[in-house]
Amino acid sequence: MFSYTAPQSDQGQAFAVQLQYDNGQQTACTFTISVPFRAPPSFTSFPADKSLECPAASLDPTVTGEPTASFDSECNGGTGTITYVDSGSLNNGVGVITRTWTATDSCTIPIKKSQVQTITVADTTAPTWSQLVRYVSFALRFD
Repeated sequence: MFSYTAPQSDQGQAFAVQLQYDNGQQTACTFTISVPFRAPPSFTSFPADKSLECPAASLDPTVTGEPTASFDSECNGGTGTITYVDSGSLNNGVGVITRTWTATDSCTIPIKKSQVQTITVADTTAPTWSQLVRYVSFALRFD
């Protein structure tokens, strides 16, 4: 049989473990596990959702906006990475892209924080004629 007393929080609490063997003997020990608190990454600035006119010149983050983030100083001096993954698609140059930004700290066991930016590409400009055609000629052929 194995039993333990659960800690009250995850920081520096003692676990009491008691083992009971099949022959009835018991052994107990106490040990402490310290779990240091680490703050998750935090976006310090985040790009607003973006609407672009079709044809969109670029969906590059330099055009649509890039976030910045802060990282817990306990992990390699507060360093980390920011990456993104796009989902959705453009059909004939219009549509919606969902860009998921993820900030990841550089600790051995990383903590991540994600946030979504929506990029909409729409065609709101009516077509215009570059030249007006006055006459159209055609021939009918009967077989």
